[in-house]
Amino acid sequence: MYNLISRTRRAVLLAAGLGAALACGAAAAQVKEIPIGFVLPLSGGAATIGNQTKQGAEIAAEQINQAGGIRSLGGAKLKLIFADSQSKPDVGVAETERLIQRENVPLIVGAYNSAVTFPATEVAERYKVPWVVTGAVKDEITERGFKYVFRPNNKAIYDA
Repeated sequence: MYNLISRTRRAVLLAAGLGAALACGAAAAQVKEIPIGFVLPLSGGAATIGNQTKQGAEIAAEQINQAGGIRSLGGAKLKLIFADSQSKPDVGVAETERLIQRENVPLIVGAYNSAVTFPATEVAERYKVPWVVTGAVKDEITERGFKYVFRPNNKAIYDA
């Protein structure tokens, strides 16, 4: 569990850094919080890992917020917004669209399942919303020449 929280903390820190960079267009005093969207399998076959990742992200965001938030933005706090992919590609795509269109997140993290991450990152790329890939290892996710998709973890070929 510690290793999962540690990996999730790194992803949240990376996401926070990207979110802070995106928010820098506004005056630092005006940014009170940075919303970060998460597409995770919170129900369905991979719910255990999805909920562990959610818990790790919440712990990381709480630690960051309690330590003063994003200092370069005047202490802006992280606000995590979770979406349940149910480990289904079509649901993951719909939830990605919702996070971008309705929740106005400037950044998305997820989605653990490669089958969900692959089509959902296409939506994020179309809207020019950065996506930090966590868990998904399908090589093609980051081999399509997308400008807004980042993967700090390994891809499938490294596990062969």
